[in-house]
Amino acid sequence: MSHKISIIDIGSNTIRLVIYEKRQDRYSYECIENIKETARLRSRFDKEGNLSEEGINILVSTLHEFMKIVDHYGADECVAVATASLRLAENCDDVLARVKAETNIEIRLLSDYEEAYYGYFAVHHSISLQEAVTIDIGGGSTEITYFKDGKMKNYHSFHFGALSLKMEYISDEMLTAKEQKRMKQFLAEQFASLDWLQNLQVPVIAIGGSARNIGRVYQQIVDYPLDELHHYEMTVKQLRKVEEVISEQSLSSLQKMDVIDKERADTLQPAIATFIALCETVGTSTWIISNRGLRDGLLYEMQGKTEEQSDELIEESLYELKSRFYIGNQQEDDLRRLALQLFHEVNHLRPVFDSSDERLLRLATPIFNLGKKADAETSNMTFFLVSHYTLLGLSQKERIAIALIASFKNRRLFNQYAEPFSPWFTEEELHRYAALGAILKVAQTLDRTKTSHVKMIIISEPKESQWEAKIIYECSIMAEKYHFNRQKKHLEKQFNVVISPNFVEKL
Repeated sequence: MSHKISIIDIGSNTIRLVIYEKRQDRYSYECIENIKETARLRSRFDKEGNLSEEGINILVSTLHEFMKIVDHYGADECVAVATASLRLAENCDDVLARVKAETNIEIRLLSDYEEAYYGYFAVHHSISLQEAVTIDIGGGSTEITYFKDGKMKNYHSFHFGALSLKMEYISDEMLTAKEQKRMKQFLAEQFASLDWLQNLQVPVIAIGGSARNIGRVYQQIVDYPLDELHHYEMTVKQLRKVEEVISEQSLSSLQKMDVIDKERADTLQPAIATFIALCETVGTSTWIISNRGLRDGLLYEMQGKTEEQSDELIEESLYELKSRFYIGNQQEDDLRRLALQLFHEVNHLRPVFDSSDERLLRLATPIFNLGKKADAETSNMTFFLVSHYTLLGLSQKERIAIALIASFKNRRLFNQYAEPFSPWFTEEELHRYAALGAILKVAQTLDRTKTSHVKMIIISEPKESQWEAKIIYECSIMAEKYHFNRQKKHLEKQFNVVISPNFVEKL
């Protein structure tokens, strides 16, 4: 059995339908349909500020088509929300009544606070930062929030967005130098009006399609090795590079770029100028993309999530990964126990690890080679899946580190997997991650038969570069002995030692 939720998000630029499904064996909802219509309602206001007849007809016809899709999927719940697209319309009440009469859809009109809050809420439950500024730039409004210690402290909704800025400042297809100067001055003045925003010196987290398009442009420029945008971090200098690249193109050439949504090409210049202006006001060089936004915030609320961010955010994502791709019946508690014992014993003799390394080992343990013995195929599959799967709460660098540890088979394959990401890590970091992978691989040999017979590992160094591994067990561990002796070489190579096992049966 499954449960499906559909959310219709009526924005100033686009109207989007997303359908989520939750199966009984899953913790969270998975997106199974995502479709949008570039309605550009913000550009269909008349001089009196009313949504025009043309705009209303586009809205109604789009909703009719969306409901056919909702019915096809058999969604159990359907929620339709509107933001500044309708909130700013003088005839808002009339539009809502007409939509209800013609489609039987009751649109929930979000206040500026709710629009800002749901964006923050989505970020809060998908990125593990305790303090940041969020920006969600739509077509007709821009929501800013500031949160600290996991709580939203301030918010503001500006009555401008990427589409309305384009309409106001771009007379032709692309900004002229004079238009750009005027627009940037306007943006600086708007952000300067918020005292609580000044010089916070915290990261800026950007939500929405414009941010994703800008991120994809820069990833193409630098030949980024992942096709992933959530928690993708850029500097203001890199944002300016994208701004320069975009300004050098014609609109038609931008629309032809694979990494840019054709319907967003003409609003990217206002969007990126807004992001840069906000970073300058906040006094930060760190700009992060969130792939989770208003719709996800609504979904999280419907799931019963609260502002109390779960400490298990990352574990929940790992559970979802396993529920989709896990192979085998590995006893995670025993493997984690043995891996951490081995970690602390090794670190006592060779203190090269810190608490962050222990955390990475804990996270990598439940997905080590997806539950099967380490061979070339499962190792390759594990690295590919973990490195390309969005793990909420982890930076992309942390995700690759976990992928390297969880897929460890030998140092040759480790280096092969690490090579495309070598600029991300120091040699010291890669050495530690390979050592963590070796610890995990060797620890798994001591629970080969999933019987929990190995109780304790104690390592001493009676002579320089010679370790004695005292392994206390009960009952028979013939398989564990055999595989430990075969695989201990990975630890020996990492630490340039010879390991002599001493298996001691617990009476």
